[in-house]
Amino acid sequence: MQNSLYNVVAPMSKKWMVNFILGLLFVSLGTWTFMTPLEGLVSFTGFFGLAMIIAGLFEIAGTLIYENSTKYWGWHLINGTVDISIGILLILESSTAMELALYILAVWLFYKGLVALDLSWNVKSWNHRRWGWMFVLGCWTLVFSLLTMAFPIIGGLHNFYTIALGFLGFGTFNILVAYYLNKVQKKAKAVQITR
Repeated sequence: MQNSLYNVVAPMSKKWMVNFILGLLFVSLGTWTFMTPLEGLVSFTGFFGLAMIIAGLFEIAGTLIYENSTKYWGWHLINGTVDISIGILLILESSTAMELALYILAVWLFYKGLVALDLSWNVKSWNHRRWGWMFVLGCWTLVFSLLTMAFPIIGGLHNFYTIALGFLGFGTFNILVAYYLNKVQKKAKAVQITR
């Protein structure tokens, strides 16, 4: 079981900094949304669209740099492409209704929450003892994306705050993944040195 952890995760651990930067970006987005919930729709969707494009570019860059090192590089490439697509959609449709922008963000957060749950279950199958935190943060992201989609009638600040909480959960998840990937990278280096 431990060998499968290093065969799958050790090559991906080289891109731990990408997860860390993405985590900081989404924690910042969540904090910004809490601090300025009444910003205009154009700045709201434009800012989030730009953030999604940057996140997608980081994901794709990390994937292309470490393509030969990881077995699942295609999934990371798809994640980056989805991020860029949603970002472009948000920027191009910044004049549409607020509900559309919030639904786009909620669907994107739902997708990222599912990806987080999948990753946490993979970590659990490798008998990692702290997989639960990753699972909880993935659930957190899913819950707040579903709240945004389920209660559009409440609208207003409620939707901004649920999106903000979803971004905070997803950002914290990425920071946690970066921490674990960094630890795996150090262990993989130590194993190579002892060989």
